[in-house]
Amino acid sequence: MSKWRRVNPDLVILELRQKDLKKEALYSLKKQYPNIPWIGYSTFVQCPEEYKQWVNFYMQKLSEVNELRNLIESLER
Repeated sequence: MSKWRRVNPDLVILELRQKDLKKEALYSLKKQYPNIPWIGYSTFVQCPEEYKQWVNFYMQKLSEVNELRNLIESLER
């Protein structure tokens, strides 16, 4: 969390299967960066209900990263 205070991200890509992913940390980060897109990126087939409030977009991890790249490029426009 301390590293986040030193950056100004344009985008957050969040792996939802992190063992130590704490909702308090997500709340703090979302509050700090409310106007940037958050992408949930994981092996879950669908975005789990408990994470829908944190992410603006959800993408399932696939062996090909083209879909994620295309989404990021569309957000740049």
